[in-house]
Amino acid sequence: SDVTIQVNCPDKDVGMIIGRGGCVIKQMQSQTRCRIQIPPTAPPGSMYRVIGVTGSATGCQQVKQMIETIVAEQSSQSVMSGVAFTNNNQYGQQQQAYGQQAYGQQNYYGQQQQA
Repeated sequence: SDVTIQVNCPDKDVGMIIGRGGCVIKQMQSQTRCRIQIPPTAPPGSMYRVIGVTGSATGCQQVKQMIETIVAEQSSQSVMSGVAFTNNNQYGQQQQAYGQQAYGQQNYYGQQQQA
C-alpha cells in the first residue's frame, strides 16, 4: 500500500529538484514510481518547501535520498553560483516558466550574474 512522506527542501533549491523542463522530477518519478508534489511557494516565513512524496515506502525513501543528495550538492556549489541564486523569487518564476530552456545552462547563469 502507498505511503506519503514529506521532505523539506530549501526554497532556493527547488529549481534543481524540478530540473530543466521538469526533467529531474520526471526521472525521479519514473525511477521510483512515486508521485512527487512540490507546492508553488514556501509557507509564509519559511525557507523550506514541503515536498509530498507518495508511493511505496522504498520508493519514498529513494526520492528523499535523491532530493537530499541534490540539495547537498547544490549547497556545496553555491559558493561558485551564489550570485545566480540571490534573487530567489525571480529564479523560481523562471523555473516554473522553464524560461531557461532557451539558453545553455552556462549562458543562463552568466546572464543572471550580469543582471
